[in-house]
Amino acid sequence: MFLLAAFIAAAMLVYSTLAILRFQNLKATGFDLGLFDQSFYRWSHGLGSANTVRRVPTLFADHIHPVILFLVPIRALFGTVGILVTQAAVVCLAAYPIYLFARQRLPAAYA
Repeated sequence: MFLLAAFIAAAMLVYSTLAILRFQNLKATGFDLGLFDQSFYRWSHGLGSANTVRRVPTLFADHIHPVILFLVPIRALFGTVGILVTQAAVVCLAAYPIYLFARQRLPAAYA
């Protein structure tokens, strides 16, 4: 279990670092990053969620993801970098339930 935690932590560090470096060097190419970042910025400053990227009056006119509202405080406190690190952490932490699923269903030699 320690080895899995070490791999997850290492992956989080690598993916977070790569995402931050790409962003800081203006190489971030994700359309959704701009879409969500603009809405997060507007929400965190009390400006509503109008979005000029998709030209919609609210982000929910394009994406119905109420769970993203939990990311607004992260954006307010840490900026876009906080969103990139959170994204990397969520993706990497998915390895744990995948491991548990595989451990139950595969022979011990494979899990």
